[in-house]
Amino acid sequence: MQHYCRWLNPTSDPFLWCKCSTCGERRTLRACRKSERVMRHDTVVMIPRMSNQQRKHSPSLGWFLTTAVLVGAVVASAFLWNRHRPLTTVELVGWQRVAAMYRDSVAAALATGLATGSIVHLRDAEAIAERFPFVQRAIARRIGSVLHVSVVEREPLALVVSNQGQLEWLTADSVLLPSGSYYSGEIVPLVHLSDSAGISAVLSVLRLLSNQQRLGAYCAELHVDASKNITLTLEPPGAEVHLGKPTDLESKLASAEWLLDSPWWRPTVRRVDLRWSRRIVLQTESTTAGRVDL
Repeated sequence: MQHYCRWLNPTSDPFLWCKCSTCGERRTLRACRKSERVMRHDTVVMIPRMSNQQRKHSPSLGWFLTTAVLVGAVVASAFLWNRHRPLTTVELVGWQRVAAMYRDSVAAALATGLATGSIVHLRDAEAIAERFPFVQRAIARRIGSVLHVSVVEREPLALVVSNQGQLEWLTADSVLLPSGSYYSGEIVPLVHLSDSAGISAVLSVLRLLSNQQRLGAYCAELHVDASKNITLTLEPPGAEVHLGKPTDLESKLASAEWLLDSPWWRPTVRRVDLRWSRRIVLQTESTTAGRVDL
């Protein structure tokens, strides 16, 4: 009965004596490590196999997939840990005009929100900051354990005095803020309104005055009567500039800016009338009126 000889080589050295486990025949196995020999008594069959060196240089697809899964799991774990990491510190940026005491009140409100757990999402922190009237909007971000909040302040344009004597801040986004010392060191005109209907005219004048260097610096007060006639008070020299109805305001203010740099301007001028097109009427302390045609 024929059988296959399985050559045993316990020392893994192919040039030592090997012994068949079935018939006990001994012979030398002179073969390369890259192959296995299965010998029959009358036949030798060579079965090639890949060497360890070739396996190292040819990683399988499964190896790549396993590595990708492990790396993805580590990155996902780090992301989730950072996202659910408890917030412990508040950082506020973006302040330019608001007084320090009001900045501290916003930071204290956010810190209280963290301590009480009322800030669950970033939008909760933004809503807390936007409750303050001088904050136009807030943008919150998470940086590790720090709650980073960037605020955009409301820009004050004037201090409005109503008929009832109440003071309100008029901001660039057309909002009237309740009276408060929010803005420290801001020099803005004082606006006298007969009713709230004149707010739009006031905003138009104030925005145009920001483009007039000398006129904007001299404008100390702005009056709007019930008929929406607009009058500016310049300090110094204490002259009044009558603009009339809120029409063609850009041309009227440009004429007033030109007058301040022209030879016609004198420190004794007390009244400037710009209600007519291409004509300026001046009144000084010593004369009734003078006319300048443009």
